Amino acid sequence: MKNFLFLLIAVFTFSCNQTDQKKSKEASSHENMMVLVVNYELQDMSLEDHAKLGSEVAPNFKPENIDGLIGKTFIGNVDTGVFGGVYYFKSKESVDTYLDSELWK
Repeated sequence: MKNFLFLLIAVFTFSCNQTDQKKSKEASSHENMMVLVVNYELQDMSLEDHAKLGSEVAPNFKPENIDGLIGKTFIGNVDTGVFGGVYYFKSKESVDTYLDSELWK
């Protein structure tokens, strides 16, 4: 029903000339972060049904439910019927684990 296109994008770290040890630790903790962008075209479903489904599944996408997930942003374009999500993960391994999970399928 949906064609999934996904793109993995590495998130760049932002540590320049930081002398404070705490800032260095925070910056290094972001070095392995990954972003997963998922897009799909809405087919055989009304916008109202899609919105209802989104409300029902949104609670599944919490960091406490998905190992390594930092957060998720739902995205969409009502005019084109293209929707999706931007997932923020702690590491590539977290992305791989998610893509192998039942929640992804």
